[in-house]
Amino acid sequence: MLKIVAASFISIFFINIVYAQKSFNITIELDTSIIPKNVHYQYYDGKNTTFIPDTFGDRRVITFKKEYYSPFASFIVSYKDPVNNYYDNSFFITSMPSKIRFYFKANNQSKLQYDHIDNAVPIYDTVANKVWAKMLAFMTDTVVTKENKAFDLFLAQNKGFASNDSLTHIFQNFYKRRLNRYMLFLEKHPNDYFSFWYFTHQVAQPKGVLSRDKTYLKEQLAYLKSVFPAKYTESLEGKELIKAYEAKINPRQLNESVPQFTLTTIDGKHVSLLSLKGKYILLNFWATWCPPCMAEIPFLKEIRKKNSPEKLVIIGISADFDSKKLNAVVKNQEMSWIQFHDRNREISRLYGIEAYPTLILIDKEGRMIYESNLVTNDQDRLPKMLETLK
Repeated sequence: MLKIVAASFISIFFINIVYAQKSFNITIELDTSIIPKNVHYQYYDGKNTTFIPDTFGDRRVITFKKEYYSPFASFIVSYKDPVNNYYDNSFFITSMPSKIRFYFKANNQSKLQYDHIDNAVPIYDTVANKVWAKMLAFMTDTVVTKENKAFDLFLAQNKGFASNDSLTHIFQNFYKRRLNRYMLFLEKHPNDYFSFWYFTHQVAQPKGVLSRDKTYLKEQLAYLKSVFPAKYTESLEGKELIKAYEAKINPRQLNESVPQFTLTTIDGKHVSLLSLKGKYILLNFWATWCPPCMAEIPFLKEIRKKNSPEKLVIIGISADFDSKKLNAVVKNQEMSWIQFHDRNREISRLYGIEAYPTLILIDKEGRMIYESNLVTNDQDRLPKMLETLK
């Protein structure tokens, strides 16, 4: 079934930073060289990466105020020019009010450029971020350059490597050596938040192409715990990363008890798994931006039709970015079951969900008895399971 599966100057900002919930306030200005509707925004808050819905029209001045839980929030602005070339830029920001004014000029670095910046640090800037500058030098020495060329040649000559086990093994070895090179550098700068952030977003593999290699995941987890200080590994951000590793190394099994949760539905009702004990529960992890999820709606409506709510409770857990769109789709599609907007991916993380849609069936005692996989089709397997329920 088809499933939908990223400095010394910085050190100044560490003064008085704590890991509790904080809020950032950033104002973006766009000059006349930029088409506002072609600009997109996303941010990482220490727990999730959130793509901000494109609802700003032709506005050239936009202020974002969001919560975050890490030493910095990271904020990314991307732009598609009139001929469909993409440009972006990434920044660390804090609770200090920030302001960045952007303009567009085509360049070979695919960087969206700015001419004014207040209280924000461009992450991939060799002047503002000295650790990044050192990393670039470390990753482009003679030995690494030769390795990179060999890797690039392999990719160019073997575009269909994923369907060949032998070629996949070669690719994985190339990729591990590149990741290990990054890790060798990062362990020299463990106290700099950029190092931890970069490891989390660019090196860690719980959600990467090596997510099924448990041996390598164990190596990375040991590295994470031994290299980075407690101020990172014991923060909310660090704990979430460690949980992601553990979930892949020791995945949940059929007939094991599922994690408990309480949620507030999109129509304001409170629901807990504990309160539903004694009923079968079908969790539907989905999103309106996911074509396979939308295609699965008629199948779920048929399940609802054949199984009474007294016997089977269906809970939709949506990873949507836009609550208005979610509500509209639920209404228009007449999805007559519980819906929760998992905007911060809290339940999705709790259950280790990485692909959409995913269906999980829980028995009357709170044990998982069915889970979607990437091999077989839910529409073939799940009805047979539901027919056996008593």
